[in-house]
Amino acid sequence: MSEKFTPGTWTYALDGHGAYSIDSFSVDGRSVQICFVRSEANAALIADAPAMYELLQRIADKNSCWINNDLLNEVDALLARHQS
Repeated sequence: MSEKFTPGTWTYALDGHGAYSIDSFSVDGRSVQICFVRSEANAALIADAPAMYELLQRIADKNSCWINNDLLNEVDALLARHQS
């Protein structure tokens, strides 16, 4: 199954107009603009969407209720990036 979103690592940066631009870079180095938001916290959360998707996919691939400590540590680290 292929993903239905822009692949790659997403990043965010403040543009010159007071908004945060969320971008991805394709394998050939071209920038793909995902969206603009006004809040840095929202930009950070949106930019982490591919990492969250990948982590959820790895958890789902375990095909059981048991999740090992390495995956739980990754979940904790990802959540910690978005908690105050």
